[in-house]
Amino acid sequence: MLASERKKMTIRGKLPSSGIVLNIGCGEFDYLSSFEGKIINCDIDKKSIRNFIRCKGEKLPFKEKIFDNIIAMDVLEHIKEDNLFLEEIHRVLKNRGKVFLTTSCSEDDFLLIEIPKKIDWADAEKDWGHVRRGYTVEEFKNLCGNFFYLSYFERFGATFARIGYQLYYLRRWHKFWKYFPPCRWFLRFFNYLDFFFCRGKGHMIFAILSPKNL
Repeated sequence: MLASERKKMTIRGKLPSSGIVLNIGCGEFDYLSSFEGKIINCDIDKKSIRNFIRCKGEKLPFKEKIFDNIIAMDVLEHIKEDNLFLEEIHRVLKNRGKVFLTTSCSEDDFLLIEIPKKIDWADAEKDWGHVRRGYTVEEFKNLCGNFFYLSYFERFGATFARIGYQLYYLRRWHKFWKYFPPCRWFLRFFNYLDFFFCRGKGHMIFAILSPKNL
């Protein structure tokens, strides 16, 4: 998927490579392909993958302080009780562990180019199960600050990527993604433009968090 590829470009080289990792949400793209440790996957929906546990992020069925790292890609915007979710993550994370997460940003600090569309973003996000459009930078930092220190922060997915997303999702070009290679090459071109010319801006947040001693 187009958004997954843009996300990979941002998080590449920043995720853990060993230890015991809790992967919340079990994303659709393989961002842990080179991981050499143990991965526990969890989601509210059943997945046909190894080491899977079905559970809610707000009530994790694990003991305290057992994970070296926790990964939650595009999860926070799906959870209504986001504060409780972060509290649970803090509970099961080791004192020197790290949390790696992405979520939606509701602020637009880049040039917005709207193309004619067949469906609206709001309808698309509702279909994806989002309970909120996203967070402002201040909202996100305040939310995480209840339990974590912010070790790293970056925004991505700005002007060019957003054009590609509109074509892919709102004009339904995803129907041609698998079967028409020129369509894939054309849409990926927007991701590369965004990566090189819109660094640090966008409607997505990538953050690395370190736990506070509460």
